[in-house]
Amino acid sequence: MVSNNDKLWIGLLAGLVIPFLGYFLALQANGWIASAIDRPFAFKESTVVLIGICLNMLPLGYFRRRMLSRALQGTLVVTMILAIVWFVKYGTGIL
Repeated sequence: MVSNNDKLWIGLLAGLVIPFLGYFLALQANGWIASAIDRPFAFKESTVVLIGICLNMLPLGYFRRRMLSRALQGTLVVTMILAIVWFVKYGTGIL
């Protein structure tokens, strides 16, 4: 059975919105933690960005369970592009 929500653009939108929301929420939480313990504490920017990208596992699991293959493909494409951009920007520190 094909769902009306099985659209590529829904997956692309979810793949873009969720990491950016996660990134900004992680930045806010980072500031709250630093102010709560009254000393400088911060995750590296690369870690916060990676947390945002990893949050794409939530819609990937949802789309897989609901068998929304086109939405799953859209989210996977965005996740791979974000991961490549992350590796190009921050990967030199790993290697």
